[in-house]
Amino acid sequence: MVLLFSGEHLIATSDQNYPFIINKNFFYLTGLDVSEATLLLVKIDQEIYEYLFIEEFNELREKWTGKMLRPNEATEISGIRNILYSSQIDSKIDELIATKSSYGEVNRVYIDHKHKFLCASQTHEELVTYLKRKGKKGLEIIDVYPLLIRQRMVKDDHE
Repeated sequence: MVLLFSGEHLIATSDQNYPFIINKNFFYLTGLDVSEATLLLVKIDQEIYEYLFIEEFNELREKWTGKMLRPNEATEISGIRNILYSSQIDSKIDELIATKSSYGEVNRVYIDHKHKFLCASQTHEELVTYLKRKGKKGLEIIDVYPLLIRQRMVKDDHE
């Protein structure tokens, strides 16, 4: 299982944010430049399941903070069909790392240790603790950063 976060806006003042900087690994895999989104990848046998979690549309929030990503736009840009709302991520993770999940047994969770791009609700350490508590005994938490960096270094001709 791979879990990557896009990052979030850092607050500069009570009514202003610093410019948003995307987690480049998240962008590489999704093509999306949005805050507070999460990519979840699960490989079972030879099939890969992709889930993208985005913030639920809120008209008032959009009015004040700018355009929000809609599920159909997320699919169009990323190619990911399983678009869920951020509020659903904990239940999806719980479902996946349960010892008798319908997806099979998850023995490893890959997260980006280097940049610690997370969501507002959890720190890096809280996420690791949560995964180890919810997962089976011996669940490995592995840094995906070195794997993605190697992959990002290989370019096609058009790049």
